[in-house]
Amino acid sequence: MCNRTGIVGFGNEGSAGYIHTQIVSSLQGMELTAICDLNPRTLEFAKTVYPEIQSTSDVEGLIGDPTVELITLCTPPNTHYDLAIKFLRAGKHVIVEKPFCFTLQESYDLISVAEREKRIVTCYQNRRWDPDFLAIRKALASNLIGDLFYMETFVGAHQQPCDYWHSDANVSGGLLYDWGAHYIDWILNLVPSKTAKVMGTTHKKRWHSVSNADHVKAQIFFQDGQEANFIYSDIATAPKPKWYILGSQGAIVGDWNTVTYVERNSMKFFIETAMPTTEINPTLTLTKEDQFGNTFRQELPMGPKKFDGFYSNLADHILTGEELLVTPESASRVVAVLETATKSARNGGIPHVLVI
Repeated sequence: MCNRTGIVGFGNEGSAGYIHTQIVSSLQGMELTAICDLNPRTLEFAKTVYPEIQSTSDVEGLIGDPTVELITLCTPPNTHYDLAIKFLRAGKHVIVEKPFCFTLQESYDLISVAEREKRIVTCYQNRRWDPDFLAIRKALASNLIGDLFYMETFVGAHQQPCDYWHSDANVSGGLLYDWGAHYIDWILNLVPSKTAKVMGTTHKKRWHSVSNADHVKAQIFFQDGQEANFIYSDIATAPKPKWYILGSQGAIVGDWNTVTYVERNSMKFFIETAMPTTEINPTLTLTKEDQFGNTFRQELPMGPKKFDGFYSNLADHILTGEELLVTPESASRVVAVLETATKSARNGGIPHVLVI
């Protein structure tokens, strides 16, 4: 038995939709059944990669296609809510690429429709299977740094934003909704407490050709006293560590790593290309004192990255009843923080109460 799956928003090689098709088509318990995209050139490319798979630009036809049981939405964020509602009402399970949607009310609507139709709706939080996140979660569960009270996370550099929809605030939801959808999910899964209030700030200093902010910060205060910050910047000439975590008995710092690969072209010149730092495991260093008051450091081990972790769990949940790890309720919490931080930033950084 397989989950017959359609991908809406295929894109090109290396894009999110393409990556989803690669995972689905290679995974036991999943069957790639249909690819949908509005761009004729994209569909032609899809046919060269998957000549036996149905390729269509007819979204409405796919909604009514009884052979497709599960849909993955890889379309721009401002389409997620409407499309997810339509596919759920048609009786299909729905995976939504991050961000899940734009508002807490939209997330409640998606959950309500899914429950009524007895279908699953979830967000593609694939980075819960990233080795650094898993290593940090294990370290906290093992009480290696005592009681967690402060966490800071960062992503960014000083770079020209892309000129695609990611940089259009009306389409993307704004800079915070991009990487923030992953980082806030990490934070909420590492801090064992409900949120109490959220603050957000933004800066627009350099990249005026796009509508996204240049620099955003979300600050979360939890009911049990913990504090967590997330910073995403396109004007950071000196990047901060990816992770900076303080506990009552120690700390964990995650430093970015750079990996390059070398290719030789037809003229026998060697070309060196840096891989995206976001796709490279950081170095995690645990720092704490021993019983004699001496400070020591050790690197935390990390396992291999499980690229199909999300889909494996979802397939097993549908087919065998395994616990669903990325629940719609957890996706809803992320949206609530993103929406509240965005509202706070628009109001000058005033803290907003959020208990969730």
